[in-house]
Amino acid sequence: MAPIDIPAQLTSELNQATQRARTLVETTDGRVFTVRPHPLSWSAAECLAHLTLTGKAFVPVIQDAIAKAKTRSKKRPHIDPIGTAMRWLMEPPARTRFRTG
Repeated sequence: MAPIDIPAQLTSELNQATQRARTLVETTDGRVFTVRPHPLSWSAAECLAHLTLTGKAFVPVIQDAIAKAKTRSKKRPHIDPIGTAMRWLMEPPARTRFRTG
């Protein structure tokens, strides 16, 4: 089995997500897309903006972690306790739902 090119895979997944978001925006009535379902909730547009900003912030962090991991001799990267807890909470299957607002 050939090794996975993680930076290329990450780029591909982000590009696919961007295309899905673009399709959603282009096929949805703008009024529905920007209206908050509840005053304390986010609209679909606000959710996409949040995901976009978060993604842009994390890509350099992920790229740096990949570059550092390539210089280490360990087979598995070290994950600190906070990272372990976050991975456990966020990886499928979903264990907990978090409020965003």
